Amino acid sequence: MIKCPICLMPSRELAKLCEEKKLRFEEYSKKYYNGLISSWIENLQPILMECFNCQHIFYKTNPSEDQLTSMYASMKRENQENKEPNTQMINVMRNMKKITNKKKPLLLDWGAGFCLWSEAAYRTGFEVVAYEPNGFRATKSAHYELCTNISDLKNSKFDFILCEQVLEHVKNPFSFLKEIKLCMHDDTILRITVPNIHRSGNKKNMINEWPYNGRNNHILAPYQHLHGFNQSSLEHLIKRSGLKFLLNVPIIKYDFLNQIRRLIGGRITKLSTTRFYLKIL
Repeated sequence: MIKCPICLMPSRELAKLCEEKKLRFEEYSKKYYNGLISSWIENLQPILMECFNCQHIFYKTNPSEDQLTSMYASMKRENQENKEPNTQMINVMRNMKKITNKKKPLLLDWGAGFCLWSEAAYRTGFEVVAYEPNGFRATKSAHYELCTNISDLKNSKFDFILCEQVLEHVKNPFSFLKEIKLCMHDDTILRITVPNIHRSGNKKNMINEWPYNGRNNHILAPYQHLHGFNQSSLEHLIKRSGLKFLLNVPIIKYDFLNQIRRLIGGRITKLSTTRFYLKIL
């Protein structure tokens, strides 16, 4: 029995590659990765699992870290060097600074990617450190300190940690959060946001269109997203990791709708949330 990596309860097979899905997998591999991951089918045998308890969805087997690095390096993408953070990102970070209630809070953008959030944070008054282990993806700038090795963060503590659309990409989310906690002090605010499988359409269509529908990325595109979170599974992970939910007047004021979604999300999954504000216990 395969255990859920989030709540450690039993899981079941949800979807595997039939001949048609293998062809779609290969089409996806050619379009996004220059065909690199097509050869992984035989060894990894992509299978989606679903937890009986928290409904978390995950891959039964994952590529090695070296394979994932090579996959991201081969990924076809638009030139991101000259892209700017959009208005929504700027507004979000402006509100996040108000939540910290500090004049010049120190922010860590964990899994910064092309550093658009890092730039948005800088423009709204944060002092910023951008951590991106795949350094070839990161955009260098004098506006923030760029780190590509986790050892560079040793003994550093931050006022605000941004983990925006990152957790679904990592092989072991529990170990990942343990590393983040080392960068937190008692008053650090950790904001985690991940894609929500319960708000991505109905489950039958999600399974039918996996791994690729011929048009756009699936929410569990191989092996870009290794995990499919929902509100319940993310809450399980947070509690297991020794973190607690933060709810105060500024968070209610600046992210009110999200707090409503968390309250009703357990009963109406289409309105649920996978964005949380956290502190260490």
